[in-house]
Amino acid sequence: MRNKLLVLSSLLGLLFCYGNASTAEFCDDQYYVSQSLPNGATWDMCWTQDDKQGIRYHHVFYQPKDETRRMVLYDASIAQIHVPYDDNGARYHDVSDFGLGADNLVALQQAECSNGQLGYYNSKAAICQQVINGGAAYRSGTSTKQQSYLKLFSISDVGEYLYSSSWKFYGDGRIIPSIEATGSLQRFGGLDKEQHGWLMSNNSEGSVGLAHMHNFFWRLDFDLDGTGNSSSIDTNDTVQEINYSDYAGKRYRELTTFTQEQARSVNPTSMRSWLVKDSNTTNSKGHNIAYEVRLNQAGQREIGPTFEPFTNNDFFVSKAKSCERIASHNQRVFADCSTNNLNEFVDGESIQGQDIVAWVGVSFYHMPRSEDAPYMDSHESTFEIIPRGWHTSNPMLDEAPTTQLRLSASEDRATTDNKSSILINVLANDTGSNITFNTLDDPANGTARIVGNQVEYTPDTGFVGIDSFWYSIKDSTGTPFGTKIYVTVTEPEVTTSSVSSGSGGGSLSGSFIFLLCLLGSYKWFSRKYKH
Repeated sequence: MRNKLLVLSSLLGLLFCYGNASTAEFCDDQYYVSQSLPNGATWDMCWTQDDKQGIRYHHVFYQPKDETRRMVLYDASIAQIHVPYDDNGARYHDVSDFGLGADNLVALQQAECSNGQLGYYNSKAAICQQVINGGAAYRSGTSTKQQSYLKLFSISDVGEYLYSSSWKFYGDGRIIPSIEATGSLQRFGGLDKEQHGWLMSNNSEGSVGLAHMHNFFWRLDFDLDGTGNSSSIDTNDTVQEINYSDYAGKRYRELTTFTQEQARSVNPTSMRSWLVKDSNTTNSKGHNIAYEVRLNQAGQREIGPTFEPFTNNDFFVSKAKSCERIASHNQRVFADCSTNNLNEFVDGESIQGQDIVAWVGVSFYHMPRSEDAPYMDSHESTFEIIPRGWHTSNPMLDEAPTTQLRLSASEDRATTDNKSSILINVLANDTGSNITFNTLDDPANGTARIVGNQVEYTPDTGFVGIDSFWYSIKDSTGTPFGTKIYVTVTEPEVTTSSVSSGSGGGSLSGSFIFLLCLLGSYKWFSRKYKH
């Protein structure tokens, strides 16, 4: 009996290993991560160690509960950590010049990977995999739901700094990359450098911690709903820029589709963000699946000197090229590449029907404090990649609800003259489920009636001014919602006939009048000199 149990357990072990191997189709099993979250969603991906970029993640797939498993990212990595100092005494490029991997990759301890598991590269514990409670996903009335996320992180030691690079993959499809910087201050100066930093010691010692920027760059090779096969790279992703403008109390969304490589800056006034969208795949509502890139930490940024043009912008889109991987000093890593930084990667090539790469830059300005010595606390720089149209409803719900738009009616404005009626499509800017008219009040200076789901307004004879009146709508539940219609009534335009030298209809042209004059003169001379 014992032998049978041993055989059975061995077979089950083989089946488990076989199942895991078949799932890890793009890497060896030891570099494969597959994690289900409490809401039923699953993230799976591969990771690899790069001497310069540290830990890279590739073939990143997301599968919501009871939905299709789809690729989000073909490759995701840190592209540069640029650290220029205020005194211009050093301008470090940590990824290209020193590297986040190899000997600089820190061996993790199980204690710092609480309730998680370690992933190994060459017998070194290189990454930590954890599932973390992220707090409330939503609350509506008495209904609430907790969210969780998969966190993968690694730590690199560069000079006096320690960088913790983490990627958070949420149950609702969000991805939040981040870099935490800690360790010790790298550079100090004397009192003559105080304008470039902060005094860290007694005045007599004169030790000034020098201020500096951290310009972090990420490289994101999107491949929405791609196969992951290198022989059939996805070329149907498009990139759009989202801006918002306001006029007369209303805010308007503007979408711009990129057809060429672009270098763009954040714009807090227009609340700018960027959308990477699959041109073919849609959700059940017919919306193209997409991910939006939001740079919420845009309060600090640096535009460097002319020899560092890659700092001039925050978001870049380029055609994917295998040798363009590092945001600056690229040729120190890829010597045969013809381009050296982001500003050269983005040179106006068409991205239509191409495999595209998005580059994201986030800056943090570090003015040292006394509290930063001997060890400074960690400061985190991050951005968001959030699904838009990937789901048909909130994926954190246990059951997808029927689509029900919130009932709302917006004010309407129209203009007509006091001799003309006007049809106003008031329902066009109202929302709700199966909305219909409920009531329509009488205007004070005209009449109104419902004609074919629109309101027809006729002003009283002789009235000039602004007339206003109420209407209300109701939805499928019978709930009403009311608002006002404003109609500006003007005097009708008065048109007068005139003789002009123009060629418009109804007027005599100059050439025609000239011919009449010639004809009249000819007849007068004929009569006068007739024999």
